[in-house]
Amino acid sequence: MAKYSKKPIEVEAIQYDATKYREAAEWAKGLIGNKPSKIIEVAEDERIFISTAGGNMTAYHGDFIIFGLGDEFYSVPPEIFHASYDEVSS
Repeated sequence: MAKYSKKPIEVEAIQYDATKYREAAEWAKGLIGNKPSKIIEVAEDERIFISTAGGNMTAYHGDFIIFGLGDEFYSVPPEIFHASYDEVSS
């Protein structure tokens, strides 16, 4: 069996603050421009539902929303995000 390592890729990300939903929505809109939004709705308890190629995901307060390969948004819990990504200077 072969072994593989993950290729280094850069993603854009924002840590979701449920009290500032508009900030996350504007950030997402700035990345996708006039394309249909993949952040599809906000629940009453301020979860965000995100449409991905693999199905819908839910982002909770404190999760990171990342924009990466294939122009997709994903929700990642903070402990996994910090274990997987380092901040890079722009």
